[in-house]
Amino acid sequence: MHCWLRALFVVASIVVMASPVSAQDGGNAPSAEAARFLPKAEKFGKEWSMSRSAALEVDTDVFREGAVVVLVGPSGARVVAAAMLVTHDRVAVRRSWEAAIALFDNFSGELEYLSGRDDELDTVPPPAGCAEAKRIDGTARQLGIDTGIPMGVTLCAAEPDVIVLVVASGTVLGLTGYEASDAIAALQTSA
Repeated sequence: MHCWLRALFVVASIVVMASPVSAQDGGNAPSAEAARFLPKAEKFGKEWSMSRSAALEVDTDVFREGAVVVLVGPSGARVVAAAMLVTHDRVAVRRSWEAAIALFDNFSGELEYLSGRDDELDTVPPPAGCAEAKRIDGTARQLGIDTGIPMGVTLCAAEPDVIVLVVASGTVLGLTGYEASDAIAALQTSA
């Protein structure tokens, strides 16, 4: 299974285990509000297309709604992007970031990266539109084997109530690793 496709299944299965969100059965279309935070294929160029988008069923104590999209590009490049809209409860805001970090941690487990890379990236300012960010990059693993394909993961909290998670595999917008996933997060939060 391709790393990008596995990433989509990871979103669906990990979110169930982490309990903040789960993928809805049947691939329901995302709501207009959540979908406006998903990147559109045309933003990446003519060779990009949307493979799938779906609504996410969310824990209503933490999120109002959510959506996910998979974009397919040239030379095997892939993007999995999710947007989760946080409830306006102050406690839910903190809980939503903690739940999103659990998703991020599961994606970072899909990477080969240098020891200390996460600490190094913690010093990089958040992407445009993000109040807080967490990121990692390296190369994708498939079945426990390093594929050598560059991959970046960015988790972004945007004001006032949006959390986006981006997984970028291959070259996206002329960038790789966290620079690619950060650029996509910036696109999502400028919606």
